[in-house]
Amino acid sequence: MGKVVKKKSRKLFRTVRKTLGTLFLVSALVIAAIPVDGLRAAEENPARAARSAISVKPETNIPQAMSSDKIYTTEDTLLKFVYIPRVRDASGKPSANTSYCAIIVGYDKDVNLEGNSLVIPNEVSAYRQYSVNQGQNASYAAVGRNGNFLFYRSIETEVLTPEAADNLLYNQAPDYNERLEEFQDEEGKTFVRVRGERGEFKVCYLDNKAAWEGIASNNLYYDKSNLNGEGPAENTNASNYNNFSKVGDSQEFARIQNVTVNYISNQYYEGGNDKAHRPDLETLVVLADMYGVSVDYLIGRSDMR
Repeated sequence: MGKVVKKKSRKLFRTVRKTLGTLFLVSALVIAAIPVDGLRAAEENPARAARSAISVKPETNIPQAMSSDKIYTTEDTLLKFVYIPRVRDASGKPSANTSYCAIIVGYDKDVNLEGNSLVIPNEVSAYRQYSVNQGQNASYAAVGRNGNFLFYRSIETEVLTPEAADNLLYNQAPDYNERLEEFQDEEGKTFVRVRGERGEFKVCYLDNKAAWEGIASNNLYYDKSNLNGEGPAENTNASNYNNFSKVGDSQEFARIQNVTVNYISNQYYEGGNDKAHRPDLETLVVLADMYGVSVDYLIGRSDMR
C-alpha cells in the first residue's frame, strides 16, 4: 500500500489522487499544485473536494522556485520547502511590498514514515546544514529570509565596580548591556550587577536549540561578510564583533520561523543539489496513466479529467 500525504489534523481524502505514486516513482515529492486554501475549502465542503483542490491555476497563482532559491529543512528534518516572494520583478528580485510564502517541495525519502504517512504541518521553521569544515558532518542551523545563518551570544550577569559598569554601559557596548542593580557588600563597598552579551558568536544549531530559542529573533545576529549563507563564518570570536550585525528590524535577515505553509508545489526537490525542479513530461505521463487522468488535470491546469 502506498504512503499517504496528508495535511495535519485534516480528515479529507485530500491525500490525493495525484500524489501517491509520485513519492516513489521519482524518489522525490512531486505534487500537482494544491494550495492550502483549496484544501481548507475541500474540508468545509467534502462534496467539492476533488475540484477545490485544483481550483487555482499554478501558472498564475503558485509562485515558482528559481534555481537561486535555497531549499530549507523543517525542524523535524523531514520536509523540504522554499520560502519565496509571491511576486518578482523581471530580474527575479522580490517586487516592492510583496509577501512571502512557504511551499513544500520535497521530503527525506530515507526516513521511515510513521504509519506510512507523510504529514504536512500548518507552520514550518527553516534550517539549513552548517558545516564548519569541509568533509565534516554538517548540523542544521536556523536561517533568515536571505538564506543567512543566524548566531547568538551568551547572556551573562557579572558584578562590577560602578566605574567599570559605567565604562561598559556608556563607552564599550551600551546597546547590549543592562544595569540591573547597585548594592553594597559586607564591607560597605558599592558594586553593580550588569547583564549583557558575552563571548563568541555561536551558531543557532537545531540540536542546541534550548540555548538560544529564548532569544528574540531581532536579537540574533547575521554575518555581514556572508549575507546569503553560502558557507560558514570565517571568524566567530568576540574580537570579530564588527563583522556581525543584529537582525533588529530588518526583515531581509529575520529568522524564518513559524511561517504558514501556503502551498504544496508542482515542483520537486532533488536531493543533493538543493534545487527545486519540475517533473519531466515522461514522469507526468506515467502518473496520468496511473490515475486515469489527463496531464492537464494532474498539474492543475484543468478540472476536466
